[in-house]
Parts: sequence; C-alpha cells; structure tokens
Amino acid sequence: MEIRQDRSEFERRQFRLLKDIASGVKQQLENAGLPPQTVEEVTGTITFSVASILDDGGAVSAARPVMAFADEGTRVLMDPGGTWMHEVAFSLVEDLFDHTQPGNLSKANGAKAVLYCTSKGITVSPAFGRNYVARFAVIRGDSKPPKLIAATWDSLEDVRGWLEKSVRPELGDKMLESILVLDLKEGRKISLTSSWGFSPGVEMSADDWKKKE
Repeated sequence: MEIRQDRSEFERRQFRLLKDIASGVKQQLENAGLPPQTVEEVTGTITFSVASILDDGGAVSAARPVMAFADEGTRVLMDPGGTWMHEVAFSLVEDLFDHTQPGNLSKANGAKAVLYCTSKGITVSPAFGRNYVARFAVIRGDSKPPKLIAATWDSLEDVRGWLEKSVRPELGDKMLESILVLDLKEGRKISLTSSWGFSPGVEMSADDWKKKE
C-alpha cells in the first residue's frame, strides 16, 4: 500500500467528510420531527463529538484512530498532522443551516483577527474565515505555537458553553491561563478570571494591528 501526502487535498477530503456527517445527522433529526432550533443544536453537538473522536480518539481509550482516504488504486491519502475537523464542526453546521450572514462584517472581523495574530506571531487555523466570522474569536495558548482556532461565536455565553464542553475537560484549571478571547467588534482582548468568568477586557493598541516586518 502506497501512502500519498497532499495537505490541500487532505483538507478538502476531511471537510467533505465532516459535511457529510453533519448533513446525515441533520436529516435524521428533521425526519424525527424535532423543532428547527433543537435540530441545529443537536446537529452541532453530535457532529463535534464524532469529529473529536475521529481527530484524536476523544473519549475512546482503547484505540486512537488514524484517518486516511482512499486514493487511486491501492494508494491512500494521509497527513502527518491528522485531521482537525472538530475545530470547524460548529462553524460548518452553522453554515449548513443557511443563516443570513452579514458578509461585510464577517470579512472585517476575519481581517482583524488575522492581522492581530500576524502581529503577535500566532498561527491561524487554515480553516479560519472559510465560513462566517462572528464577533468573538479564541486563541489557544496551550497549542505550540499559540493558535487562532477556526470557530467563532456571536456571544460570550456561546464561548463559555464551548469552553466548558470542549476545553475545560481537557485542560482543567490550566484553561484560565491558556485561553484568550478576541472581541473583534470592540477591539478588546478578554481573558478568563479565577471564577471562570470573563474579564472586562483590554483595548487593543495600535501595535496590535501592525504586521511584523
């Protein structure tokens, strides 16, 4: 068996797989007659959970899956970094439900986040900005190097829910010093407090928007 490495094609395949998973879940929930809001919420939760298991094993302790896609003949397509579908699961599901999205605001938010990260030497998820970019973005300082993840949220409560469900079980108290929230509308950097709330935030300075030379 021959292994082929092609990062762009691998990303395309994993996003197609994730969309197929989300679409299948959505269809089954709609067939069950659930309310539209419930369908969207549960589709997001299930899609994220499945993606997390496929990415790194999630709650599976007996084995860690390694994702590969069938290619021509006996070849398989793989990537050394594996899949990272869970990072874009909620954004993909939101896009799947065809919300009305303010395109100009989304582009402005995305540009601000990328410019900030560029000025600070923070890596940006390749999937960031492919879908709607909402008001709040998250930088994970526990990544090496720190990384702006693909998902964004419209409210701090939504950020809190994601942190409680997806990050706190993994990092515990270390999450307090590992997470930075960017308010892209107001231009503020928001950290977590010792009581697991959010600080009022610090206004970003002009230096935060300067590209590194």
